[in-house]
Amino acid sequence: MGIGPGAGKGGARQGAGRPRGSKNKRTIELHERLEALDFDLVGGLVEMANDSEDEKIRLDARKTLMPYVYPRLAAQDISLSSDDWPDVRIELVMNDKPESGD
Repeated sequence: MGIGPGAGKGGARQGAGRPRGSKNKRTIELHERLEALDFDLVGGLVEMANDSEDEKIRLDARKTLMPYVYPRLAAQDISLSSDDWPDVRIELVMNDKPESGD
């Protein structure tokens, strides 16, 4: 095996590396430590969103939680031509009679 271009079999290989979505050692350790401290991030945000006296804090907590509850909507491309619209007739009627104050 030499060093340089064409010397090895570099690049992506099927099945190589950590599986997608799996947690690394630091993430697992962090989750374990937070659980041992009975620290609930989501519960804290929900409490802030419901109970804070400051309206800005309530709004920020809710904005932080939204992506985890509601999917982000993608922009939709819509194109319409005049053939897509039905024929419309608009008729203006003028009433020359004054309205009675009955």
